Formats: sequence, structure tokens, C-alpha cells
Amino acid sequence: MDTQTCRYYLSILASKRIPVPLFSRLLALYGSARALIDLPRMQYRKQGITNYQIDLLKSEETYTESLKEVEAALAWSEKPGNQLLCYESKQYPRLLREIDTAPPIRFVRGSIGSVQRRNFALVGSRSATAYGKRSAYWMARELAAAGMQICSGLAAGVDTKAHEGALDGNGKTIAVVGTGIDRVYPPKNARLADRIIENGALLSEFPLGTPPVSRNFP
Repeated sequence: MDTQTCRYYLSILASKRIPVPLFSRLLALYGSARALIDLPRMQYRKQGITNYQIDLLKSEETYTESLKEVEAALAWSEKPGNQLLCYESKQYPRLLREIDTAPPIRFVRGSIGSVQRRNFALVGSRSATAYGKRSAYWMARELAAAGMQICSGLAAGVDTKAHEGALDGNGKTIAVVGTGIDRVYPPKNARLADRIIENGALLSEFPLGTPPVSRNFP
């Protein structure tokens, strides 16, 4: 995705004046950042959007208060293996666009191709029993060996064992995390995160530096 388009997405989100569900709904209706910029003001008003919000959505400028966050994200995306995946990108997962409030932008570390593969999601309790952990590991390992990519959340317990099983089965795995992508939670999974990046990808919809707060772990 070109830098200017990413800048537009990041600026809207960093401003925090437009709720993410509203931004997502508009993207679902009109398809791209350029379409939102070019949309007649009357079309916005039909969606119940205020003039103040319209001004923000139609602006291609980066607001002073959010400039630092936007520039940090763009600088991050220029490092090897890092990418920003906007809603309108051809590489954005098709099925993800069909959910309510699809993330307008995603931070990706690792293989962008992994984002588009079909996944088997395997998640569970952070305080799983020994039996639960063994089962998650075994299931992920066997599915990965059969060619299925495993998707989990990098959390302690079942998620950790799901990723480990997939990797030990010489398979691919992706982790969708509830923090900024520059933070690993729990910290003890730092090495596991590196292995996932080498054999799949880490994904986050949250800005860089976002801490592990409960509302981001549904």
C-alpha cells in the first residue's frame, strides 16, 4: 500500500475523533480511503456524520497531535519484514472484510502471504489443565503436518501450545495479538514470537505501544 494511503488511515485512527466502528462502516460502504476523501458531503450527512467528522475524514493532512504516532508507524513499516495492511489492499483477507467493524488497518510482522492463507483457529484458556495443553499441542502439530495453518493469539496456556505444536509439526502459524505489534505478551513468549515470524506472521489492529489491556482480549 502506498505511503499516502497508509498515512490517511493512520491519521484518522490516531486522531481518535472518529470511532473505529464508524470508520470501518464507511470503508465497507465505499471501499477505499480515496473514495472517502472524494465523497460528497451530502452522502456523509445521510450516514448521520457531523460536519466536524466530515472535515476530519476528508482531510489528507496529518494532525499535529497525532503526527508522532503516525510517523512512528510509517517508520516501523519501512523495516524489513514489517508491513501495514489497509482495508482496501488486495492482500487484506476477504472474509475479514465481512465482519462487523473490520479493522481499517493491520500491522503485520512476517510473511504477508500468511495473512491470506486458510486457517484453523485454535484458542483456549490461559490457565488450561495439563491435559488441555497437551491436547492443543497435539491437535496443532497434526493439523500443521497435514498442511493446515494454525491461527491463535500468542497468549499463555492453550494459545502458546497451539503455536508450538504447529511449529514443531513443521507447519505455518499466525498470531493475532491484543497489544501493539511491537510488544510481546506475555513477555516469556518473545522467542516463540520470533519463531512465528519466521514461519508465518504476527498481526495486530492496535497502534504501536498498545499495552495488554483486558478490553483488547475478547
